[in-house]
Amino acid sequence: MSRPGLRLEVLGEIRRPGETPDLARPVVAVAGRSNVGKSTLLNALLGRHRLLRTSRTPGCTRAIQLVSVAARDAAFVVADLPGYGYAALSRERRDSWGPLIEGFLRDTRRLAAVLMLIDARRGPQREEQDLLDFLDALGRPTLVVLTKCDRLPRSRSRAAVERMKGRLAGLETYPTAAAEGEGLDALWQAILRHVRAATGAPAAAAGTPPARPAGTKGGTRMADDPHRETFLRARDAAQQGRHDEAIALCHEILERDPAHRGALDLLGFAHFFKKEYATAEQWCRRTLEHYPNHAYGRKGLGLCLARQGLLDEGLVELHEAMRLEPKFFDPYWDTAVVLRDAGRFAEALETLRRGLRERPDMAGRARAFLADLEAKVRQDDPETAR
Repeated sequence: MSRPGLRLEVLGEIRRPGETPDLARPVVAVAGRSNVGKSTLLNALLGRHRLLRTSRTPGCTRAIQLVSVAARDAAFVVADLPGYGYAALSRERRDSWGPLIEGFLRDTRRLAAVLMLIDARRGPQREEQDLLDFLDALGRPTLVVLTKCDRLPRSRSRAAVERMKGRLAGLETYPTAAAEGEGLDALWQAILRHVRAATGAPAAAAGTPPARPAGTKGGTRMADDPHRETFLRARDAAQQGRHDEAIALCHEILERDPAHRGALDLLGFAHFFKKEYATAEQWCRRTLEHYPNHAYGRKGLGLCLARQGLLDEGLVELHEAMRLEPKFFDPYWDTAVVLRDAGRFAEALETLRRGLRERPDMAGRARAFLADLEAKVRQDDPETAR
């Protein structure tokens, strides 16, 4: 199945627990048993033959593969998790993947959805049910993808799929047959819907262009920006972790347009993710010289100050970002993070709750974080957590 306009790039692998990067784009993780047909389905879904490795020996993949996906109306990262549960592998080797998979699912901040692949002929096995329970406890959005539906006898395939949906009551379920391309369009639209929800973008009809990103220039529409192509290259580089490349491209733009808001924002972003907080702070301040009411710039400055140990000064900027754009969810989330890291759990909880009152559509993304804060507050003050 071909998807015109789709740009794909293999970003690399994660092999050890704790290596989870803070990816700028929403992440769609894909999990399933070693012989469920995961790579085959992903290759068919993305329209690229052998983009992801397949093997005749189930369970050979021992790392999380990351692939950048840029579509006309969304951009995200696919994380192909190692297969699990294959009996021919040693127990020690199978168990070693648990911390890698669970750590990634727990720690990835921008996890838009998890695709849980289940062989339609067998239904959920014990390992699959355990992972579904784990995802439910984390509050991660989960889509069940039934694979190999074409292997069921045609006379009873529909009834078998309906029985499976009954066993998975409450979960979005998508029957597919990768070889025939069946069910892939419906699954693709579901993925895009969750990606948009994770970014706070409104749901769009097929073919509707995405909303103007926050990084575009001042009052200029992206389409009218003479530096549009360079900026898009810089933004893609930053989102894929190539921060030095993004920085160089932004400087090219600023040589011609010193007030280009997108380039100024992106420089702060890139230096922040390189942990060059003082330099990132300087770029945020320069942005605010041109655009003093820019909530994204205030949020960035607040985080830079907090990361340099200036928590109270950082909180002033973060609260100003909330005041300027009450529906902008990131300042609430980032404020709750820095307060949690400082041990101020009750304040963090109240901030996150306030953000969810403004943006109830973010409840899925924040559920695990909210539960964690509520548990910490209960330990200190049971009344405050209610």
